[in-house]
Amino acid sequence: MTTMTLEPMHLMQTPGGASAGEAVKPADPTYRKRVEEAAVQFEGLFIAQMLNEMKKATDQLKSDDSGTDRTSDAMLDYANRAVADAIAHQRAFGIADTLVAQMLPPEATPAAPVAHAQD
Repeated sequence: MTTMTLEPMHLMQTPGGASAGEAVKPADPTYRKRVEEAAVQFEGLFIAQMLNEMKKATDQLKSDDSGTDRTSDAMLDYANRAVADAIAHQRAFGIADTLVAQMLPPEATPAAPVAHAQD
């Protein structure tokens, strides 16, 4: 069983096991896609953790006499994860974009057009 890591060398390996120098170049679209997928997954995990911490904080504000319902907690955790994944796929927080920019060499990342405000 292979574990997935966010290390650039792992992302540069091809499914056949060839190393980065042999078959894959950082500007390769397949490599770029794998980097972007990993970055979006990381952003989703980050947002899910943030939502989980927000839930813990609001749970502490609830009265203690209410019983805990594990089923509803599990469903809420599932819903939070789904929301986090949706937000991450929109790249709303910009975490994935930042990771992609740091993991790909400058020639592999497209230059964003600079908008100048004219007054």
